[in-house]
Amino acid sequence: MGARTNAALVIASLIVFVTSSVGDIILAAEPQTSASTADEQWLFFIVGSRGFDRRKILNCGDDRTLFDRDGMWGIRDADGHEIIAPRYRALDCFKSDTIVAAIDERRQWCALAADGTPRDPSSCSSYYSPVNWTHTRQQELDKDPYESSVLWARARLEFGAGKRDRPPQFESINVNTF
Repeated sequence: MGARTNAALVIASLIVFVTSSVGDIILAAEPQTSASTADEQWLFFIVGSRGFDRRKILNCGDDRTLFDRDGMWGIRDADGHEIIAPRYRALDCFKSDTIVAAIDERRQWCALAADGTPRDPSSCSSYYSPVNWTHTRQQELDKDPYESSVLWARARLEFGAGKRDRPPQFESINVNTF
C-alpha cells in the first residue's frame, strides 16, 4: 500500500470541461503520474453532474440510440426499429438531427439527415472528432487521419456498449500560457 499511496501523491490533474454531441456537460480529469502499474498509469475519469453512465455515449436523444450488429453501427428508435441500418464502421449523433458517418468508400466522414440520406457531399471531411476537449486531441491510432478517427470513434462506441473496459485516450496539446 505504501508504494500505491506514494504514487497517488504525485498525481497532477488537468481538468477540462467537455460537452457531448447532445449537449451534456461532462467534467474530465486526466491525471498525470509516474507510477508504473497499469491501474495507476491509466487514471482517466469521466464524471457528470449526476454521475456518468457510459451508455449515454450511444444516446442520440429523441429516443434514438446507436447500436451495432456484426461490427457495423446504425441507429434505432425507442421501439427497436432501425432508422439507419448498421452499415457504418463508425457513426455519431450530432445536433440538429444530423448524423455523422464514416463513409469508407469516400474515406471521409459525411453528414446524413436523420433518415440516413446523405447531405451536401462538399461538407464531408477526412477527420472527425465526436468529442472536442480543450487542449487535447484524440490519440493517434493510425497514421492516416481518416482511419485514426474511425478507430478512435469505434473504441468510444465499443466503450459505450460495454464491449471495452476503457474509453479511447486523448493526448495533450501544448498550450502557451502567459
